[in-house]
Amino acid sequence: MTVFPESLLKSFDLCIRCGACNHVCPIFISQDKKEFFGPRAYLQIPRIVEEELEISVDFIEYAYECTICGICDEVCPVGIPISRLVLAVREALIDQGYVPPPKVASMPTKLSEEGLAFGSRELKARWLPPDYKPSKGDTFFFATCLSSEAPESAVAAFHILRRFMEIETIGREELCCGAFLKLAGYKYLSEGALEEFTSQMRTSEARKIVVLSRPCLDFIQRLKDIEAIHVVDAIREGVEAGELKFNVSKKGLRIGIVGYCDSYDLNCASVDLISQIKGVNTIDLPPWTASGIGSLLSFKAGAKGIRGHFLKLLQLSKDMKLNSLVFVDSSLYIIAREIAKGKFKVNICDVPQFLSKFL
Repeated sequence: MTVFPESLLKSFDLCIRCGACNHVCPIFISQDKKEFFGPRAYLQIPRIVEEELEISVDFIEYAYECTICGICDEVCPVGIPISRLVLAVREALIDQGYVPPPKVASMPTKLSEEGLAFGSRELKARWLPPDYKPSKGDTFFFATCLSSEAPESAVAAFHILRRFMEIETIGREELCCGAFLKLAGYKYLSEGALEEFTSQMRTSEARKIVVLSRPCLDFIQRLKDIEAIHVVDAIREGVEAGELKFNVSKKGLRIGIVGYCDSYDLNCASVDLISQIKGVNTIDLPPWTASGIGSLLSFKAGAKGIRGHFLKLLQLSKDMKLNSLVFVDSSLYIIAREIAKGKFKVNICDVPQFLSKFL
């Protein structure tokens, strides 16, 4: 049974067991450097599948531990594409009929019934005024499926954007772009979703899309005729153009900014924006606190590593006596918010939510 391209299988055999991938993996580091959570362990997965050994529920769940940050790919001295391996494993398991963890398994049904990867139309509409009616325009705000779970993020982002630019949003009928389906291993469903989303945007005559979620941004940036930009970058453009200013903080806040492993520009843009607010002190966090673009998908799949990672991050914020943890992306904010409930008192928000307090 061959489920992986031969070129990938050959690259797995190149592993020299140096451990370079493990030592840059944020999950491996935060979880006390246990081999189970390191990228090197994933190199054993294809052989298990290829040899038709028993594929247990635990094995399938393990395939969703990786957050697809891609740093391991960059440091591997022999060029093994480990993050591609993880996605290939998920796709292969689904293609062979294996059932992924419940919240991942429900995604195709959600897409069919709601046009979303998760959430619902009813929940997705909560962040907009009841009487809002979208119209055609050049620039659209893409609230993504995340607005079902974090309407406060969409509200804050849209509120800030409308202060300095003409921007519309599809609202309740906004379709899924397919990004989280791709991360889950639903390759063909994700491509179909992207086509439907693209058609919707073109019908709306959109030329530019401001995206709430980095995973979605990465996916739709493949479109050639529509510009896509993260909401944080759009806000920074407004500040740099002198069209948006923030008030002074009177509390002397201590905050930590939590970013993505592979998003240097987005992380820097977030720091630059928050640095505009006088009276806010940004406290440097260790590199391991960053996460990958597939973190929310791993969290929904019940992965032990990402939960442990965020618990350690939240404990660190308590030890450092931070007032707030500010996440560069709403997908990371959702994880922290859920894990912190009733356990940690630190204020948790994403960049638009934090900035909106100082307008």
